[in-house]
Amino acid sequence: MWRWHVCCAVLASMTLARGWTPDECTKSTSSSMFQVRSSISNSKASPTCAPLKNEGTYFTVETCVGTPPQCFDTVADTGSDNVIVSSCVCNELAGTGCGLHDKCFRGTSKSSTFLISEQPIIESITFGSGTVDTAVATDMVSVGSATANMSEGVLLLLNRAELDVSADFQGILGLGVPKRSAAAYTSSAVVMEQTSGGSDEVSRALSSGTCMLFPQLCKEGARHSRALGATEEAPSELFLEAAQIQRFSMCFQDSAQPGALRLQVPPFREPIPQIGQLHWGVSFMGLSVGLRGGSAGSALFCGPGSMAEGMQSPCGIIPDSGTTLITGPPHQVSMLQAELCKEWPRCNRLSGGPSSAKFEDLLLQCSTWISEGGLDEIPSIFFQVGAGDGKVKTFELTSWAWVTLEIIDGQSFCSPGFGSMDYYTGENGPVWIFGMPLFFEYTVGFDLNANEVSFEKSACNPCEDNNASTFVTLPQGTRRQPRRGKGQRVVRPMDVSLPL
Repeated sequence: MWRWHVCCAVLASMTLARGWTPDECTKSTSSSMFQVRSSISNSKASPTCAPLKNEGTYFTVETCVGTPPQCFDTVADTGSDNVIVSSCVCNELAGTGCGLHDKCFRGTSKSSTFLISEQPIIESITFGSGTVDTAVATDMVSVGSATANMSEGVLLLLNRAELDVSADFQGILGLGVPKRSAAAYTSSAVVMEQTSGGSDEVSRALSSGTCMLFPQLCKEGARHSRALGATEEAPSELFLEAAQIQRFSMCFQDSAQPGALRLQVPPFREPIPQIGQLHWGVSFMGLSVGLRGGSAGSALFCGPGSMAEGMQSPCGIIPDSGTTLITGPPHQVSMLQAELCKEWPRCNRLSGGPSSAKFEDLLLQCSTWISEGGLDEIPSIFFQVGAGDGKVKTFELTSWAWVTLEIIDGQSFCSPGFGSMDYYTGENGPVWIFGMPLFFEYTVGFDLNANEVSFEKSACNPCEDNNASTFVTLPQGTRRQPRRGKGQRVVRPMDVSLPL
């Protein structure tokens, strides 16, 4: 949902500048205002935990910015890499998509640690749900007890008129791969064009409203013009890096139960090599269908035999907390759903033989059969991943993780959590995104330093649980009823020309 292409321009692109040239904009980022780099101690960060709130199609975590702290429910997103919070400028200007009473951040005169360049940079960011405009700033950021001074690392949302989200969107906490992994591809991920800034009316409003956020630009006699600026790289550090967090884990729970984001967790018991260059990624070595709690069948696709010369893996998987669905190439998704229908007796005995369409139709009519066998009668998905040294590990995703129920006008309807996306790479073949279903079934761990991930079959213990670090086997016979779905499903846009 939240991976983007960045189009950086001087604030002139939003009619906020005073005739600066691209070179002057480049120089401004190294001005004295930004000489303070991320402030971190020499000692390692202490373990901490932050509750995750279920918003229906994504989970949020409380992220606090400024001194004293101003706190926001931000999307906990392993597919992006910035800290974004909504600016009060967005609220106070018409046509920006923000409500007058929405929760927002005010830095000037409200935060003693807030810094903004005299020539601020605007970043236009495209999400799966639309595009927003943000201004780059510096301030303290904290999650749980982890704190860091994010130098040029806080993005203040100025305009979200094009963003299509149903919930109260307050910001994003990026938990993506360290930027050193993506550095070689930064330039190709930058869109070299002017930020649109929405309508002319919105642009004029942003210009007149600049004083609320950037009083240094509003001195008497200051000139404003619409000059294009050069592109700039995104902020250099993740929050996790600035806070010296080496490892973290995430898990989700259903309904009103909180999930958990744990920072500075112990080393993983069974780590899996992380192969992604731009995303958290693992080697996808095959997908099959079988009975819940049973053994995996023969691989439908992505088996080792499908690798061509020069490839590192047959397929790839991106574990992404900010995507609602499991997405993959359309023909592979169709094969998967047809096989699920074939292995599901209720679906297989329908006239005309098993098919992807029949599988979807039968799920849609779940009110007619869910009280009988429940989700137990629907087969599980088994996926194999490369575990290093030529080893392969198999993981199960039960139907509870990827089937959701919605009630419309008193009628119950179920749907599979699969979506289509064509993303092919030379080294890692077709790429799948394993979104929220993976985090409902497993505690998913990420190691920034060792370049590893982990899928632990464990109870998602709440943060206040003193035994939260102890892995507990899930009880058998549970999760027979589907999870309730709500809100617009979020699918992350990808630049499919780039590697995994």
